[in-house]
Amino acid sequence: MRSSSLTRPDSSTQPSLRISSRSAEGTVTVLPEGELDLFTAPQLVLALSRAHTLATPAVILDLSQVTFTDVSGVRAILHADARARCDGRDLQIIRCPRAVQRVFDLCLAIDPSFGSLPLLADP
Repeated sequence: MRSSSLTRPDSSTQPSLRISSRSAEGTVTVLPEGELDLFTAPQLVLALSRAHTLATPAVILDLSQVTFTDVSGVRAILHADARARCDGRDLQIIRCPRAVQRVFDLCLAIDPSFGSLPLLADP
């Protein structure tokens, strides 16, 4: 019986995710850009955790520049949403591209608890 393990791709094939953030009017906006997957989702978790440590009532996650996500990205966003709610804050998700939205829709079809994600239209 063969065993398999998951290895991180080398740097030439590794998915890329850049994350920036900005603060304005009582909110922090987190802007990931690139691919959100098993290897890059921890970056988003860290960025959203940092945003939630600021004394703002809301964090906005702008997904407009995310080109791909898998269930790891959805899981990272669910984790951030749960943490925000436990802290009495809001996580709002805006500008979700169609390809990313399809992954959310598929997750919702499989598990209705995904319906609690705060997906919003463009502000």
